[in-house]
Amino acid sequence: MKITLKEYRAAHDVLSQVISPTPLIQNEWLSAEYGCEVYLKLENMLPVGSFKMRGATNMIHHLTAAQRKLGVLAVSAGNHAQGVAWAARKFGVKATIIMPEGSPLTKIQNTEALGATVILHGQSIEDGFAHAEHMMKKKSMIFVHPYKDPRVIAGQGSIAFELLEQMPDMDYVFSAIGGGGLVAGMGGVLKALRPGVKLVAGQATGASAMVNSLQKGKLVQVEKAVTFADGIRVKTAHAEMFKLLEECVDQTVSIPDE
Repeated sequence: MKITLKEYRAAHDVLSQVISPTPLIQNEWLSAEYGCEVYLKLENMLPVGSFKMRGATNMIHHLTAAQRKLGVLAVSAGNHAQGVAWAARKFGVKATIIMPEGSPLTKIQNTEALGATVILHGQSIEDGFAHAEHMMKKKSMIFVHPYKDPRVIAGQGSIAFELLEQMPDMDYVFSAIGGGGLVAGMGGVLKALRPGVKLVAGQATGASAMVNSLQKGKLVQVEKAVTFADGIRVKTAHAEMFKLLEECVDQTVSIPDE
């Protein structure tokens, strides 16, 4: 998978017409605690409370009229679900979302409130992917992958363009990895435009397949993913995402939930 700077810029142009840049604010407590200037990028200020709508919006924007008529299908524990539902509603596309049975009730209700049909299935994202394949054999739909899609990754990369405008002299960017779309997107932009910025990525120790893989230089899978952070509860490190992250991540860490 190769995403060009031109594609990242095009995604940023699409998102710029839909949303305003999210705030970047200094956190005085963290800055004092660690003896540096720490700023927080408030993606929770977006309409669905998460950066996930960026990738979903860019992906659905690029669908042809014929593809939009088929409707979209997604698998998510909640944030991607709401992002896809929001973007689908904006472009007049029918959305079906598969969510694990233990998904937070508020995320289920919010997704349905945006007009999407929610199907609760299985106990994990992986169960949802398997069910999505089964559904698409019966009915043609466009699958909006939560991270392993160039258009989704390019959409997440729009955050980096905003950061470069808000804080051009930044030294580090810290981010969490779930599937890897956010970090890969920001990393693709930063390495092209500001290669001196260090990108540090983390995962919960209970769901650290990608961090383990990056640290060992080869794909490492975990049998289960256990963390209270449902948005990053991913146990599979995908090969394509691993290659993208290898090219742009400078340091990785795994951190206990506590």
